[in-house]
Amino acid sequence: MKEIEVKILEINPKEIENKLIKLGAKKKFDGVINSFTLDFPNRNLHNNKTLLRLRTMGKEAFVTLKKGKDTKKIKVCEETEITVSDLDKMTIIFEELGLKKVNSMEKTRKSYLLDKTHFEIEKYSGKHKNVPAFLEIESTSAKDIYKYAKLLGFSEKDCLPWTAGDVIKHYIK
Repeated sequence: MKEIEVKILEINPKEIENKLIKLGAKKKFDGVINSFTLDFPNRNLHNNKTLLRLRTMGKEAFVTLKKGKDTKKIKVCEETEITVSDLDKMTIIFEELGLKKVNSMEKTRKSYLLDKTHFEIEKYSGKHKNVPAFLEIESTSAKDIYKYAKLLGFSEKDCLPWTAGDVIKHYIK
């Protein structure tokens, strides 16, 4: 499935949450996410614009493959995600295939849904706790993303086509 999204940096989470509720958005998740990415020692996945991520969201666990990306104005990539019943065993399978953990992160997330648009208010913890809260908007079209960004008080210039890694790199001093 095609993933179309942007990130908006240095937001006021409470203000955004209040605006989303006023717009009629429904809360879908509020909790901690732990995730890590895997790659081969030669970084073959990374070098081919591919990301393999395992993560827990509350009591659920997921394996996600993101392939390719266009990041000129908006982030677009192909994403395939499945729910898994045992993340530890899934990790062992990938490691037996030669993959190694390359990055990990922990964050809190509040997820809202309005029409077909997802809003993720995120704040990293742990080793990336210096990154200010940010908003991710994901929808079926750039037009919808920009429409909701404007309704939340942001301009198209505020909408960055960044990955999570790009956000973290931006704040590394």
